[in-house]
Parts: sequence; C-alpha cells; structure tokens
Amino acid sequence: MSQTAFRHFDFELPGWAEFAAPPRLRIPYEAEVLADQPVVYLRLADSSGAVATDVSGNGHHGSYVGTVAYAQPGALTAGHGDLAVKLPGSGGHLTVGSGVIPRSDAARTIEAWFKIDGTPGSDTFFNCGAGGSGTQLTLDVGATSVAIDVGGHRRGTTGLSLSGWHHLAVVFPDGASSTDDWVVHLDAEQLALTTLSGSVQAIDTADSTVHIGRHLTTGASWSGWLDEIAIYDAAVPLRRLASHVQLATLG
Repeated sequence: MSQTAFRHFDFELPGWAEFAAPPRLRIPYEAEVLADQPVVYLRLADSSGAVATDVSGNGHHGSYVGTVAYAQPGALTAGHGDLAVKLPGSGGHLTVGSGVIPRSDAARTIEAWFKIDGTPGSDTFFNCGAGGSGTQLTLDVGATSVAIDVGGHRRGTTGLSLSGWHHLAVVFPDGASSTDDWVVHLDAEQLALTTLSGSVQAIDTADSTVHIGRHLTTGASWSGWLDEIAIYDAAVPLRRLASHVQLATLG
C-alpha cells in the first residue's frame, strides 16, 4: 500500500497593522457610483474644515464657503453610516474648481441627493458657466418644482411635493446639442419638462468654477441638506441611476 507524504509549510499573513495604509472599505453605494467613473464625487461626510473631499480619485476637492452644518444625517439608510451637510440659505455653499464640467455640448450627468429645508430662500441648487447664450447652466430646486435654465431658456416641472430626501440626476445625452435635450430624473423617474420661459438655445458651456447651493452671478443661496454629489463626463444610463437609488435605500 502506497503512502502519501504530507509536507508542512510555514507562512504568515501580514497583520492589519502591517499595511502601510490599511485598505479603505467602501460601502456598496459608494462603490456603485465609482463604477460609473465620476469626474468628481463629493460624499460630503467631512466633519469640519474647508475641504469637501473628492473620493473619485481625480483630486477635484471642493471647498466649503461660509457657514455650513457638518455631520448631518445623510440620505442613505442607517446601514451605510452616511453623513451629509446642511446649507443655511445665507451664503454658505460649496464650490468645485474648473476642470469638472464637460465643455461645449459634450454629454454629462450631474447627480445629487437633497432635502429641502422648508421653502428655500432661493431655488438655485447648482450653477456654473458665464452669462451668455447657452453658456450658463443653472439647476433650480424648490419645494414644489425642479427646473433647468441655460442662458434664459428655462424648462422644468411644477406641482411637486419635495419633502424628505430625493435623488436628482440631470443628464445631457450623447449627440444632444440644444437646451431642449436635457433630461431630468427625480428618484430614477424621468420628469416631463415644459418650457417655463425663454427659447431654445444651442449648448455651449465653457470651463468654470461650479457653485453648489448658490448662484455665482446673483449670490442667491439655497437652504437644505446635500449628500452624495457626483459629476460625470458621460450620460449615465437610467438603469445605472436606478441602481444608485435602490442601493441607497437598502439597510
């Protein structure tokens, strides 16, 4: 009868403390957003300071300007341990430097979670670009309406009831060229947009600083909670946005 020889090998796995920097564990929601390769991704979980940390890996860190409330309960369910920031509606806002907004009529997606604090003093939620035909992009979010304004052509939806947390995604599709082509999703449902003012213009956005929670020209400020802001240089498909929303509501 043959015998099998068993050999013993000694080896060690490095302990957690032996890593130069212990690997960072990502929650499922964060991993899902990063899978879509955002240009900038602000989780807004900072506990203090002037820097809004970009976790995209691209180094586009933002800045908190004025007074904001840190470490607020976030949009994601408790199982994610999520935090957010609150803007007061009196000047406190965020900025992100140039290099994050696609230029001309390139495809893009702007994604965020928000919760309105009553009736905000201003509807201006997101603003970038200089004044001019088709060049300045403004996203307005009020207690009952969502609208996108580009160079005076304002399209949106009214009659909403926006209490609690909501997911918002504004998409400029591949091959689009005019202000009529914007698509807005609220909680992964496409909104039916109508023209509220102005006429159709060609999209021709230039590189600029991004203002979140304040209009860069008028200074009007928005009040409410913000969380999980991401900007992409592509039109993120609805099925992917729906996946983000679904993961955010899982415990």
